[in-house]
Amino acid sequence: MESDATHREPLALPGKTFSTARMMRATVAIRVALAAAGGYLVAALVGVVLAQWLPWPRADNVIAGMLAALLVWPLAAMFCCACRSTRRACVSMAATVMLLAAAALSHGWIS
Repeated sequence: MESDATHREPLALPGKTFSTARMMRATVAIRVALAAAGGYLVAALVGVVLAQWLPWPRADNVIAGMLAALLVWPLAAMFCCACRSTRRACVSMAATVMLLAAAALSHGWIS
């Protein structure tokens, strides 16, 4: 006898069309790609910004930026999966990348 807690819905429900299942899979694929690529981009930019803005010697700044990037990447990936919608995840990641890129460029990242 199954209880309500252990009951799981099948992947293909009679009321759902094939295109809805495809849309759900595409949404998951987009979130995974965004978590990997966007998380890497955000982490790399955090490392660059910290390497430029910290007041320590250059080598210490680079190491601190790299270590912070290792913490930021999984957080960005978890954020992509925790957002209510894929659109919100994309917009949030794009805004974060633009802000970090502006901060890096304002301090002379590419000279």
